[in-house]
Amino acid sequence: MPTLTDINVAILAVDGFEQVELTGPRQSLQDEGARTVLISARTDPILGMHHDKPGDRFPVDLTFLQAASEPEVFDALLLPGCCCRAAWSMPTRSACIPRRRILSARCSTPVSRWLSYATARGC
Repeated sequence: MPTLTDINVAILAVDGFEQVELTGPRQSLQDEGARTVLISARTDPILGMHHDKPGDRFPVDLTFLQAASEPEVFDALLLPGCCCRAAWSMPTRSACIPRRRILSARCSTPVSRWLSYATARGC
């Protein structure tokens, strides 16, 4: 059975993300051998949510700007949903994943904002 060994997955999240939409997919990816990298606006740990209740804090591996400097490192993108739209404010720059890469997103994430931004940057 094929595995995801040697696959690097960028996970973009900010404070207020729906915790289960990060932890479940992340664990599944890691179980299949993928390396996951949590990317956010700042290096401070980010707060997950259980619907409208605070959840756990998660350590951030890279900032958006750091990830944008080496987009070719990532093979896939995971965007966990957010319990509140206010948490998703566009950074001045974002990680830019090249075309022809796998894209996975949860339904409640405002994906169009990320895709519009990446498209405008020529990704």
